[in-house]
Amino acid sequence: MIKYALIFAIIVGGILLWRAIRPGASSTDLSRLPGMEEFKKKWENDNPEGPALSEEDINEWKAALDGLALPAAILTPDPSLPVEAGGNRLGGPAYLPAGEAWPKAANGLPAIFLAQIDFTQLPDLPDFPRRGILQLFVASDDLSGMNIDDPTAPDIIALYHRGGLEDAVQQGPYIEPEGEGTSPLMDKAVTEGVALTPTLAMLGVSSSSWQGDEALDGLGRREGFNKLEDHLYDEKRGLPAAHHVGGHPEFVQSDLRFDGNKDFDRVLLRLTSDKYLQWGDVGEANFLIRRDDLVARQFDRLLFTWDCS
Repeated sequence: MIKYALIFAIIVGGILLWRAIRPGASSTDLSRLPGMEEFKKKWENDNPEGPALSEEDINEWKAALDGLALPAAILTPDPSLPVEAGGNRLGGPAYLPAGEAWPKAANGLPAIFLAQIDFTQLPDLPDFPRRGILQLFVASDDLSGMNIDDPTAPDIIALYHRGGLEDAVQQGPYIEPEGEGTSPLMDKAVTEGVALTPTLAMLGVSSSSWQGDEALDGLGRREGFNKLEDHLYDEKRGLPAAHHVGGHPEFVQSDLRFDGNKDFDRVLLRLTSDKYLQWGDVGEANFLIRRDDLVARQFDRLLFTWDCS
């Protein structure tokens, strides 16, 4: 239903523009707006009339939706903890194997060290490694390496150190020239780093995701549909504003996997906005990976996206 909401928002914007151009036009005369009849017919075809949804139907639907929940490690910032070679954290210096240079992005500039995942310190998560450290770097540009045209080809670097970082050498932190700051990290996270403490949780499907949208497909004209919507959008079952590994992604605008890329079905890392990290206007960022690539430890094929209001 999210895709219909987006289309409807565009149409409403068209109505407002139409009224501005034609002051006598009524905001309720939707049928006269170009494309509205086609939109209505498509929605009705996709949502045929049918019997009212019984309580059993509704409960089965809720159980199916809630059954999509996945285990996750919530990562809570704790600036009181020391920043070391290992551990989960945001920013700071990067510990790299001796002789390995600081990564550069495709634009030729040193990449921004965004976050580190220490799998040995995470609770056991299905399909995820139980050892090794993953470091994520993003390009120093206005989009932090996101590729709007193809989110599966971002300008990011993922370094997986299967054996850990016992003999690594501290490098950085890389600090951008004054006046050229594009890093989403706040000052302390850039210069010192902020440790992240993991906690196991079960995270359900977000109302912004394609799974939540498809769960409502075809039911829009059935009596009782509002109960399904209420459950999907219930804040009690929504995703928390938190960083996490595993679980499901969160989007501010909409799930960009609607038009493909649904196979990027695992959250390698979600980074929300907080006092240590800001994505535009309080946005959300997701590093997504295909389950098969995750199992194979192929971290060089990621989908990276962030959006804000």
